[in-house]
Amino acid sequence: MRKKVTGERIVAAIIDSIIVGIIVAVFSFIAALITGYGSEIANLFTNAFAGTETSTTEFMTKDQINFTVASTIIEFAIGWIFFVHIPYKMNGQTLGKKLMRIRAINEFGENPSYKQHIIRAIQNWSAYLSLPIVFFLLVNVILGSVLAVIAGLITTPLVIVSIILIIAREDGKGLHDLIASTNVVLATVNVEDEFIKKTTRMADWAEVDYVQKDSNDSDEKEDDWDKY
Repeated sequence: MRKKVTGERIVAAIIDSIIVGIIVAVFSFIAALITGYGSEIANLFTNAFAGTETSTTEFMTKDQINFTVASTIIEFAIGWIFFVHIPYKMNGQTLGKKLMRIRAINEFGENPSYKQHIIRAIQNWSAYLSLPIVFFLLVNVILGSVLAVIAGLITTPLVIVSIILIIAREDGKGLHDLIASTNVVLATVNVEDEFIKKTTRMADWAEVDYVQKDSNDSDEKEDDWDKY
């Protein structure tokens, strides 16, 4: 039985989340300065410390909407690069997986296809939904906000279910692994050698079964001759 790497996966996910979070925060800060939303945030904190109330109408400005759209695009782009493109180029490894010496594989033990990496990147599922939804903010703030909440209500339970499956299942597969037909193993595991060993064992079992069956047939024939 192949060793489960649940602990390594969790640590790798934490490392990846920290790295991506820092990168997204830096670019989002730049986006806030460009869209002018940074000054609105500063005013919000100033009013809060001064005890001045800020209404939702005042806060939900065009600058905030532009910033939300920009930050969502940034999150999607960085998530795509980090959780899809990099592992595709690095033999199924994100930076976190590389540090923990684990990698994603497909059902044949190879680096998953680009499509499989897109599907299994559960960290991006929220961004996949948020990217088209966020543009509704440009049309209707309330509609866009409601759709964003719905997207969160959809993706969050899926992530929780995936974590539970990773811990509970004997093969350590999460929901995203089951959908994408992938798994995560130690980077040192040679899946091809495992396949050869399993095939050899199956051949040995088949040979033993054949010999036993042939022996039984011979005994039956001898019994038939004894009758005559």
